[in-house]
Amino acid sequence: GYAGFIPCITDTAGMTFIPSVNKAMKEFDRRQLLERNPPYTLGTRFPLTHWPDTKIYSRAGLIPTYTGHVPHLQDTHGLTFGDGTRESYRCEQRRRGRAL
Repeated sequence: GYAGFIPCITDTAGMTFIPSVNKAMKEFDRRQLLERNPPYTLGTRFPLTHWPDTKIYSRAGLIPTYTGHVPHLQDTHGLTFGDGTRESYRCEQRRRGRAL
């Protein structure tokens, strides 16, 4: 069976799995709706939130401890990690340029 995290499942003691998951997900949806649209803020404007830049590629290369996938890195031989990631960045930019 599923062994992952289910939000709001702590309030469903004594129920079988499927009904408790359904109840927990309804409660989670309700909480998310209230968190995004609080009843006391009707008609007020909120400031735009700042979303940080999610790009993992940059001209400076990747962080030295990065262990994720780097496209085109398998095609670069004899380079250090920093130089290889910078070269992969250039390859990725060329690929994206051709795609447009």
